[in-house]
Amino acid sequence: NVTYSVITSAGSIALSMSIMSDVGAVIRSNAGIGGTNIVEKTGFNGTDSLLQSLNYPSTHNFDATLNATVGSISITANHS
Repeated sequence: NVTYSVITSAGSIALSMSIMSDVGAVIRSNAGIGGTNIVEKTGFNGTDSLLQSLNYPSTHNFDATLNATVGSISITANHS
């Protein structure tokens, strides 16, 4: 399992995640000024602030937390 956080007080965050098979993921995001944009989500459900792969939790998991105080968050998430 992998847990990670990305935090910025000024600037944008871009996350592109492609996972397969028995790997699951949860992505939590919070953008103060700038908002969160879900560019693409395949095999994921949820909202701008909480996305989960359809198989989450799984045998192997990514747990991502993204926080931007001033700046946007852009997420591309694919599970196949």
